[in-house]
Amino acid sequence: MAVLTCYPGLEVAVEVDGQRAQEYDAPADEIEAGAKELNFHSIPDMPIEGSPPYIIKYIESKPGKPFAFQLDSTNFAIPSSDNKKHLVQYRCVLDGISTGYNQLVGGAKSMEGGNGKQGDRTKEYGTLLVKLWDAIDLKRTRPKAASRRSRSPVPVQSVSEKALKGRSVDSKVVFDTQPSSAYKRVPVVHYPDRRPFAVFEFRYRTMEGLMCEGIVPRPVNEDDDQVVDVEKEQQPLNRVKPDPENTRGIKREFTDPNPMPVCYKLRGLENGKVEIDLTDD
Repeated sequence: MAVLTCYPGLEVAVEVDGQRAQEYDAPADEIEAGAKELNFHSIPDMPIEGSPPYIIKYIESKPGKPFAFQLDSTNFAIPSSDNKKHLVQYRCVLDGISTGYNQLVGGAKSMEGGNGKQGDRTKEYGTLLVKLWDAIDLKRTRPKAASRRSRSPVPVQSVSEKALKGRSVDSKVVFDTQPSSAYKRVPVVHYPDRRPFAVFEFRYRTMEGLMCEGIVPRPVNEDDDQVVDVEKEQQPLNRVKPDPENTRGIKREFTDPNPMPVCYKLRGLENGKVEIDLTDD
C-alpha cells in the first residue's frame, strides 16, 4: 500500500489478478527527481510538510493478468474552510494515456512487449499513475456524458536503448475505460486549481526487469557461497614484463651459466707464437 507521509489518510494499492501486488521502494533520488518535474496544488489549511505529495513504488508485472487500483480515502478529508464542500477526484494514467476523471479502469492487463516507439513518451512507459484533484461541489448536477472508449496505449515495441536511458521497460498495458457509476446525472464541480495535489506512481516490470534495474537483488547461487582466495585468484594476472631489448628485436648471445670444462694444451713455436692443441690425448 502506497502512503504519503504528508497526507497519511490517502492510500493507493494495485491488485494483480485479484491479489495485492508486492511493492518495492524506489530509490530516494528517483522520487526527489520526479517530484521536481511536477507542480502540485496546495490545499488551503493543509500545508505540505516534509516530503512532497508524490511517491513511487515498483511492482512485478504479471503478463496477461488483469490489474486494478484500490484507492482508500476514508480517513482523509479536505477542510471546508470556505464553507464549500470539497471532493477528492482522481484520474488514472496508464503508460501516458489518461482515462479521464473518476474513470474506473476495466479489463486492464499487463502484456509482455519490450520497448516502444515515440521517444518523447518513453519515460511514461511502464508507469501507472493515480492523480488526485481538489474539486468543489457546486451542489448541482448535469447529465452524464456518454462514456467514450479510450484509445489503447501506444504499443511498447521499438524504443532504442539510448532513448530508454537504461530503463528495463519490458511490458505494456491494454485497457478500456468504463463509467464510474450507473447514474445518469453527475455532480457539477469546480476545480480551484488544475494541478493535482497528490500523485501515486507505480512502475511495473517483470521480475527480470526489476533485477536489471537493481530494485530486486538477484538470487545468490550456491557457487557464490564458496570462500575465494583473492591473492590466489589474482596470481595469473601478475605477468612478467618482457625485456625491452628483446621486444625491439635485438639479438643477444646465449651464455650458459654452467659451461662444460674444456681441455687443451699450449705449445710454444720457434717464431714465438703459441699453438693450441685440443686433442684428447
